Amino acid sequence: SVWPGARSRSVRAMPRPPKCVVDDSEEGSSDDEDCEAALQLSRAAALGRHGARRSVMCSEPVALDASWRPPVQRKDDAQRRLISDAIDGSFLFAAVRPDARGAVIDAFAGPLRVPQGHRLIVEGAQVGVEEPGLFVLESGRLNVYKSRGGERDADLGVHVCTYDTPGQVFGELALLYDSPRAATIVAATDAVLWTLDRGTFGHCVKGAAIAVRSRMQAFLGSVQVLSELGKADLEKLVDVLVERDFSPGQQIIHKGEEGKELFLLMKGRAQAVFAGSVVQEYCVGSYFGELALLRSAPRAVDVFAAAPD
Repeated sequence: SVWPGARSRSVRAMPRPPKCVVDDSEEGSSDDEDCEAALQLSRAAALGRHGARRSVMCSEPVALDASWRPPVQRKDDAQRRLISDAIDGSFLFAAVRPDARGAVIDAFAGPLRVPQGHRLIVEGAQVGVEEPGLFVLESGRLNVYKSRGGERDADLGVHVCTYDTPGQVFGELALLYDSPRAATIVAATDAVLWTLDRGTFGHCVKGAAIAVRSRMQAFLGSVQVLSELGKADLEKLVDVLVERDFSPGQQIIHKGEEGKELFLLMKGRAQAVFAGSVVQEYCVGSYFGELALLRSAPRAVDVFAAAPD
């Protein structure tokens, strides 16, 4: 398994794993480049996906009811495919049992149509059990604002990011941590969304998502290039990581392509190939693809998933 992510968060540093170097290549990193990579990741993580640090204030968790049954909301094939693709790309749903996955898709309500200017989420608000808690964007553009100094008034605060890609998932932090909303989200255009209520999230997703999040944080803490990041930054990194599986021989990076992702090897092995020869091998805890991001240059080598030892 490989986790790609261009920017993210942090946890306490843990013992560094071996890099498994066979020979130097353009995709290999020197100590100076490792420091620069860590600095770039630290700067990006300091901003976070929502552009600011957040505090966690816990409210009462959802009480699980043994008699609870997930709601079923009607959808056409295209709508189910949108939600399916969205949850496939989100770590939140990675540990949901296969037999529960269909129930989660069924439980998403919508389409929720919001007009331009509508405040979809208000910073500091609590999320009720039956209220929309998690959102999947189908169309439109939403701006995210963070208040200055924790003060909330008529001013929306600082614009920190925009959601404008179909399938983007947001709103999960208040559900994971039973905390107030961390930012205000306003529709910059008319928008269409799908929503999952807090109760369904708590029953179907929360426990599994917290377990996956803890596993990801522990792994990130063991990666060499992230060893200088602190816990708050590693936590932000977790928010934007996506887990992908590659079969032996499958190509992960193509030489000459634009680099948009940094890869962290969680399981298995990978090999960098240049001019038909293996120039570097990667094992668990290794990372690759960072130089194309740091240098704004095309990929220097091909990288393939390798058969296990």
